[in-house]
Amino acid sequence: MRFSTTGGEATILAVRLARAATFRPKILKFEGHYHGTHEVLAVRLKTELRHTGHPKMPRSVPAGLPYMIMSKDYAKHVIIALWSDVEAIEKIMRIHGNDIAGIILEPVPMNMGIIPADHEFTKLLRDLANEYNSLLIFDVVKTCTIWYRGALEYYGIKPDIMVVGKG
Repeated sequence: MRFSTTGGEATILAVRLARAATFRPKILKFEGHYHGTHEVLAVRLKTELRHTGHPKMPRSVPAGLPYMIMSKDYAKHVIIALWSDVEAIEKIMRIHGNDIAGIILEPVPMNMGIIPADHEFTKLLRDLANEYNSLLIFDVVKTCTIWYRGALEYYGIKPDIMVVGKG
């Protein structure tokens, strides 16, 4: 257990822990999911169409950070997946799985509207994390106030790291 001042700080620590535990550089995150306003995960929040790349394999675009100075280096270690797109996520893991330290998600993302994952999708993420020896990270900073034990209780999936806040 580690205490932090903000949810953003907690997600930085979660990513740092995943990278340290696996000795891998990359993080898989989902387009539109919000994990704080820091260069480690502020990638692909709301991107202009001209920067998006292929619909099934989106580009990692830093959000509102000095792109040319430092964000480009951080962004190349963040792999973006489309929310609930099983085929695309499986392809990303086949390509990058051995370099992915962690899969971070908001099980119920609120930055792009409230679009809960279905139970099969969260189980698939758990299975992929296990298969590739990556850590599954639930960011439930916003939703831990909805359920007593956050998404962990609702989905019945145990993440390796759970980021909680606003308690």
